[in-house]
Amino acid sequence: CTVSDCDGDGIWLDVNEHIDMPMAGGSIEDCTLVGCGIYIEGMTGSTVEGNSIDGAVDGIFLNATQLPIKDNVFRENLIVDCTGWGLRFNMTNGTNRFFLNTLTGNTRHSTAAIDGDVFDDGSTYGNYWGDYEERYPDATAVGRVWDTPYAVGEGTVTDMFPLAYAYDTIDPVADAGEQQGGAGTRAPPTFSTALALGTTASSSGTPGPSPTPTPPWSWRARPPSSRSCSSALTR
Repeated sequence: CTVSDCDGDGIWLDVNEHIDMPMAGGSIEDCTLVGCGIYIEGMTGSTVEGNSIDGAVDGIFLNATQLPIKDNVFRENLIVDCTGWGLRFNMTNGTNRFFLNTLTGNTRHSTAAIDGDVFDDGSTYGNYWGDYEERYPDATAVGRVWDTPYAVGEGTVTDMFPLAYAYDTIDPVADAGEQQGGAGTRAPPTFSTALALGTTASSSGTPGPSPTPTPPWSWRARPPSSRSCSSALTR
C-alpha cells in the first residue's frame, strides 16, 4: 500500500472501520482493504488508483460538507461486496473523474453522483457496473463498451462509456522505446473479455483507438461477483 506526496495527514484507521484520507496533491495506490473502505473528507488534485476494497460498508465515501473534494482522479479500483454503497457521495465540488473502476457484488453500486463529476476517461472508457445488464437488458455491447449510458445512482450524471467487461488487470508499464512514448509509459489498457473463460484480450502497439476484437463467444459473458480482491489487482 503506497500513500505519497500528502499535504497534511495521510491515512488513519478509526472506529468507523474506514481509511480516512484528507490530502492534497497526493495519491493512494495498490492497497488491499478487507472489511473497510476509504473515507475522503477534503482532497484536491490527488489520485486514488489500483486499490482493492472488499466487504466494506461503503467502498469509497466522498464527504465534502466541510472541505472541498475536487480535481481528483479515481481509476482502476476494484470495489466488491460492500453492504452499503460501492461509491457514496455526500457532496463534492463536481470536478472529479472516475474511470476503469470495477463495481460488482455491492448491495448498491452508487448514490446519485454530483453534477460535474465525470465517469469516463474523456473519450473511450468508463467503468464496469455489475448491475448494468439488469438495468439495461436491451443494450448492446459495441467493442468493449455498452451502447447505452449508465445512470450513476438515481441522479442525472451518466457514465457515457460503461464497460461491457470488468477491468481485470492493471495495464503494464511499456518497455523502453519511442513507440510507446518512452520508458515508464503505460501501455493501452487490458480487459478481461470473459473472466469465467480465463481469457484476456489485450492491445499493443502505437497508442490510439484499439481495434474491436471478434471473439468466438458472446459479448455478454458475465464475470463472477465473488472475485478475490487480493489477486484481482496486480502490478
